[in-house]
This record gives sequence, C-alpha cells and structure tokens, in this order.
Amino acid sequence: MPHSRWLTRATSSSTTRIVTAFIAVILAFCVSTAAATLLTRRIDAASDSLAFDSSPSIQHLSAARGQVRLLELGTYEYLRVKPAERSAVRNRIEEAARALREDVNAYLALPQLNGETGYWTEMQRTHLALVDAVRRAANHHDRGET
Repeated sequence: MPHSRWLTRATSSSTTRIVTAFIAVILAFCVSTAAATLLTRRIDAASDSLAFDSSPSIQHLSAARGQVRLLELGTYEYLRVKPAERSAVRNRIEEAARALREDVNAYLALPQLNGETGYWTEMQRTHLALVDAVRRAANHHDRGET
C-alpha cells in the first residue's frame, strides 16, 4: 500500500504540473494574440494615415517640384534664345508659374499634418520668391541688364 500512495501522489502531482503548464501555454497564447492584434491595429492606423492624410500632400508637392523644374529649365532657355523666340518661352514660364501656384495652393488648402507647419509656411513664402526671381531675371534680360 505505501507504494500505491506514493504513485497516486506522484500521478496527482504530475497531473497538476501538466494542467498548470497547459494553462500557462493557453495564457501565453492569448496574451501574444492580444499583443499582435494591438500592434496590427497600430500599423493599420499608421498606414491609413499615410494613404489618406499624407498622399494628397505628397501628390501636390511632387507636382509643384515638377513645375519648379520647368521654371528652372524655362529660365535657362529664356536667357539663351533669340529675342524673336522669347515670347513662346516666356509663355511656357508663365504657364509653369501658374501651375506651380495652383499646386502650392492645393497643398496649402489641405489640413496640416502633425509637424508640418514650418514646411507649410516656408512653402508659401518660397514659391512666391521663386516666381518673382524668375520674372525679374527675364525682365533684366529683356532690358539687356544680364
């Protein structure tokens, strides 16, 4: 009989350990699933913010960058063409300036993203200065001051 009591206690102790380990595994699985779900929600929120909030800003800024490039190329060309050809080039410069103004205004009309205020103000100031500088360069050139 003493041997069977020891066997019963050992079996009971082993069963308790197995059940405890099984419960610990289930709890660990539940905690890791909850953590993964929380992390997935955060990633989804960040990706939605990028897709829905940042994309319009990126689109307008990219278009504005293209117009700045056209202004740069137009100015370079304007300073090198014959006087008879300047009118057509000047029209392309004015069209790029108009398109730049539209792209910048579209960007500025969007809700500001977190931390974007400084860039917003700088964009507003510098695009006007750029267009003004291009026009002044063309006018100086027309007057023979270059």
